[in-house]
Amino acid sequence: ALLTKESANVTILHSKTKPEDFRFYVEHADLIVAAVGKKWLVDGYNFKKEAVIVDVGINRIDGVLYGDVKPGQKVRLQTPVPGGVGPLTRLALFENLMEIMEHGI
Repeated sequence: ALLTKESANVTILHSKTKPEDFRFYVEHADLIVAAVGKKWLVDGYNFKKEAVIVDVGINRIDGVLYGDVKPGQKVRLQTPVPGGVGPLTRLALFENLMEIMEHGI
């Protein structure tokens, strides 16, 4: 909602998206927010050099954390996993909990 409010064209890709459509949208995106929870689901694509990848997805395999996007993509910016957006996720959780407590919801 925040991006569309700023006149951005937003496309949501999911498990039912055709592979060729998935590839097209990923390779033409300016911003990719990956939040699936599958190790390196997004890999092997020709990302735009100026693309920004925000990797929100995490999954633990044999005690090691992995994101949805394989590290080292040739893009302008890629958030790491671990050490990326996790602290912001926790902050938002606690802000929401505080709001619930204040309003008695």
